[in-house]
Amino acid sequence: MPQAARELIMLNLDEQRLADYMKDFEATVLAPAIVAGVIGRRETLPVRPGKLSRTGFGKLVGPSFDSEVSFAVDYYGLLKRSSALYQEIEWLRQQLSGRQVKTVDCIVVHFASVRIEYVARFNPIMVAEFPMFKATLLEARGFKTKA
Repeated sequence: MPQAARELIMLNLDEQRLADYMKDFEATVLAPAIVAGVIGRRETLPVRPGKLSRTGFGKLVGPSFDSEVSFAVDYYGLLKRSSALYQEIEWLRQQLSGRQVKTVDCIVVHFASVRIEYVARFNPIMVAEFPMFKATLLEARGFKTKA
């Protein structure tokens, strides 16, 4: 993780607060928005994690999250999958008699396309910190943000 990203996390959101916010965001904004059909589209995803998952950004965001809704979130190129999606993949493996499953068709939410209006609609309490959350993730990913 770039030094600037580490400093930004310490200034804006410490890692534990970032993890807590992300967990709440995925559970109270993204999952209900997908169920309501407001965000997300069906795409074919690789089952294996990509190279970005082994970076500092990948460790910060994490590989998965708990949800009863089967979907994945694309955090600026890093795919984070729900526990329901992993269960779906395991079910597919069993249906294919243990053969390797390389891709899966599921709903994907591109984090860059999530607008503050969606956050306000599904969890108004999270609106105040959403811009800081988004800027922190951008910086941690290595993209420059406006000062």
